[in-house]
Amino acid sequence: MNGHDDPATLFTPMAIGALSLANRIVVAPMTRTSATPDGLATLRMADYYAEFARGGSLSSSPRARTSTRWRARANRGQPGIANAAQTEAWKPTVDAVHAAGAAIVLQLMHAGPLSSTRPPGPSRGPVAVQPAGSQLTIQGARARSASRAS
Repeated sequence: MNGHDDPATLFTPMAIGALSLANRIVVAPMTRTSATPDGLATLRMADYYAEFARGGSLSSSPRARTSTRWRARANRGQPGIANAAQTEAWKPTVDAVHAAGAAIVLQLMHAGPLSSTRPPGPSRGPVAVQPAGSQLTIQGARARSASRAS
């Protein structure tokens, strides 16, 4: 067995650039729908990510998946980081994860043609696309709307 085959390697520290991790187990990026309608991260989210951080082997780097633009969201309740209020709302989550001894990495995303088409308007992209299928909402499934070309 070389060092790469040994499961104990998962529990050894490592660095990725300037980021030091307590082990090599990282929570995969997740889209949360626990934010406010304005895309503000909540205390519920801080507790959620801190729980992963306190979980020992899963404490390395819980990630938050977020969007930089309102119309880029895939779902209602998805957190954003497009303005000062949204940025400020992430601080309790980041602080809770750091207090638990872990790191947190923000993953930016754009839902493309599957972005939210409820307020404040239709999604936009480089081309107009009609996605297949339906979107699950609080009110139930609904047909997806075509995006508008920018």
